[in-house]
Amino acid sequence: MRIFGLHITGVFLISVLLACYNGGPQVSGGELLQKSIAHHDPGGRWANLALDIHIQEPRVGNYARWSRVHWSDSLMFQMDREVDGHRLTYRCKDNNNITLFNDNMLDHRADTALIKQYRLQSDRVDLYHDFYKTLIGLPMSLPDRIKTFTEVKQTNYNGIDAHAIGVILNKPLFSDRWVLYVARDDHRYLGMEIIDNNNSNDGERLYFTEWYDHRGVKLARVRHWYDRASGDYSGTDIILKHIR
Repeated sequence: MRIFGLHITGVFLISVLLACYNGGPQVSGGELLQKSIAHHDPGGRWANLALDIHIQEPRVGNYARWSRVHWSDSLMFQMDREVDGHRLTYRCKDNNNITLFNDNMLDHRADTALIKQYRLQSDRVDLYHDFYKTLIGLPMSLPDRIKTFTEVKQTNYNGIDAHAIGVILNKPLFSDRWVLYVARDDHRYLGMEIIDNNNSNDGERLYFTEWYDHRGVKLARVRHWYDRASGDYSGTDIILKHIR
């Protein structure tokens, strides 16, 4: 009986050592995401946070791109962008979408060529609203978008020991398959991979490299974009300042 007890004790100790070697007991993707949210938004302020920011968005082939993004609540959003010397505005207020060209209202029957050239269709307001509020609000913006967690792995992401958390989104943004990366030491959000639905080797890879505090919420100041398949750099998002 003593030998049997020693055998059980030995198996237990080996299991503990293996768990420590692998980074500790397995934690679920949902738990890791909540730890990351707690790191960035310990006071739970994101849901009611108003923003008015200037973002420089250099892209390969368009290094002068910038946007001003503003929202005060879920019913008010505006994005302004300069293209070819023209000011394009996408606005949602009280669930009404409008687009402006140089601050002028558009006639969607007479200005069809202009609308097509500058992509000023009113339904793009919702696309930009979803894009900016999700990307700027990571990781706080994720829980309502996630349909299921697929797996958790330990890896190195941009030189940092990280948890890789596979998720399926209930509302796709570029794709419904993402891999989220959370630092193992303090659970800060490091970025994600957006996996192409038609080719699992394609998609986007984002590295979040700088953070700043806005009213008690740690938001990403710099996001770098890369192509997953080739590894080529495609652009950067840099929050330059809060306008108010």
